[in-house]
Amino acid sequence: MAVPRRWSLRGSAPDGGYCGQEARELLVRRLDWASNETWFEDGRGRSLSVVTNGDRAAVSLRDDAGGPVERLVDPNGTGDSGGYAMHDGQTDRRRDKDTVPFTLACRAVAYFVDHGVWPHDVTVESDR
Repeated sequence: MAVPRRWSLRGSAPDGGYCGQEARELLVRRLDWASNETWFEDGRGRSLSVVTNGDRAAVSLRDDAGGPVERLVDPNGTGDSGGYAMHDGQTDRRRDKDTVPFTLACRAVAYFVDHGVWPHDVTVESDR
């Protein structure tokens, strides 16, 4: 049986890292700590970002610096929402169709970390 690849917080030591459930729990804890932006990396050049306003989250997967991006989207999302606080102090508004509910984002990230693919019930857009 293959050992699941563990993802680390960007900039931290690559040893250890997080399995899917640990990544999910970390996202919730970081929101509790008012850390709305989380970046994971897998040590092979891929990064996974989650930026949330508490209700919804923008989730992106990048293969490498400047490479293609995959995003979770909500095809039924209407309107927009604010409160997406970034590490640089900027607070963004995002279209709801470009974000997903935070609970779905956490579950999808956990699944992706454990399996290397998105769960079947999320919609993914790619700029490939």
